Amino acid sequence: MLNGMTRQTLRDWCIDTTPKAWTDFDPGRSRSTAFSERRAMEELREMVLKGPDPVQHTVIRWRCVDLCKEIAERWSVNVCEQTMGKWLRGWK
Repeated sequence: MLNGMTRQTLRDWCIDTTPKAWTDFDPGRSRSTAFSERRAMEELREMVLKGPDPVQHTVIRWRCVDLCKEIAERWSVNVCEQTMGKWLRGWK
């Protein structure tokens, strides 16, 4: 226990703050779920590095709001702009 928080409390907090649509949460979370999350993040990274198609996406560069919209269309997951910015900064 560090900082007055048990492992169980930390685990519960992480589960509560993870987008449910990406985890399909059940108490015995499987490896396949973790793999699909990782694969989705890899796909998102590839999409960001490749850049948008100006004809299809009507933008010439990705903004957080555009990426959030694209994620909602592709995976039916709503992500706020602040979270998207955090993900992008974490990739460096």
